[in-house]
Amino acid sequence: MALRTDPGRRRPDAVLRAACPNGTRTHGEVEAAVSSAITRMHRELIGRGPRHVSVTLRLDQLFVHLQGVLTTAEERLVTLSGASQGGCETVRKTRDQLMRCARAELLDALGAAVGQRPTGVLHDIAPESDEAVFVFQLPEQLATRERPG
Repeated sequence: MALRTDPGRRRPDAVLRAACPNGTRTHGEVEAAVSSAITRMHRELIGRGPRHVSVTLRLDQLFVHLQGVLTTAEERLVTLSGASQGGCETVRKTRDQLMRCARAELLDALGAAVGQRPTGVLHDIAPESDEAVFVFQLPEQLATRERPG
């Protein structure tokens, strides 16, 4: 599955590269590029983006926390399954399979956003609380600069 792009809009990572010609960005700029890439990828795979994305860059790892990730059908399944938790397990398995199938595209999208293709990714979803997490391992620590004054 190839990510669709709007030809009339500049990609956020392209905007950031233009603003930082020497290639060194602040932590915040890297985190914003990752947030945009994850939101775009989530929208393409799931049909809607998450309600909130939080990204933390720590040395050679990216931690991404998504809130509001379930579709209406998934929310309904989780709600109707009640105490049996069958709906939650179904959502977990489906999302796990989807992320495994889209792994290469996800790593490529993140690589374009940060300038290094991650070497690995861990993913988990908690349907009960409507949130998901990703941990991306980068090949090396990103060089970032301090935010100006």
